[in-house]
Amino acid sequence: MLVWLALTLASNPAAAQTTTSYSNTTTGTISETATTCTSPMVRNFTVAANAQVTDVNIGVQFTHTYRGDVRATLVSPAGTVVNLITNVGTSADNLNVLFDDSAAASISTHTTNDNTAAAPPYQRTFRPEGSLASFNGQGSAGTWQLTICDSLNGDNGNFTRTDLTLATVPI
Repeated sequence: MLVWLALTLASNPAAAQTTTSYSNTTTGTISETATTCTSPMVRNFTVAANAQVTDVNIGVQFTHTYRGDVRATLVSPAGTVVNLITNVGTSADNLNVLFDDSAAASISTHTTNDNTAAAPPYQRTFRPEGSLASFNGQGSAGTWQLTICDSLNGDNGNFTRTDLTLATVPI
């Protein structure tokens, strides 16, 4: 029995984790008329290879004169939705943030202006409002979507880029 167990373990080593990043640099206007919350801006990431998700991070960069107007979510191919940011930052400007569940601080504490220098690397790292671990265990293949909307009148900005990073293991 022990010989069988040893041979089984030797022939099926633990699956290696792979980390892959996907970028979207399609620019666009973020405003209460161009990107309402009933018709948000959508940025897609197409993932061809199917594997089991073990970790998700997403960087988001945009200009906006009143970040407290903005909401953003990440949607998996399975339809799971995670809130990244919802009207956080009051009158602070811009967003240049990597969302990572292991970050020390929550995005809800972010009240300072971000710069608009090219990313990555992103200027700051925060935990999103929802848990990116909600995607763990799901299949990676399909279209992942970042949605962004402007929920209040009077201010606007421009989307610059987003980078989705998936850590996966074979299914």
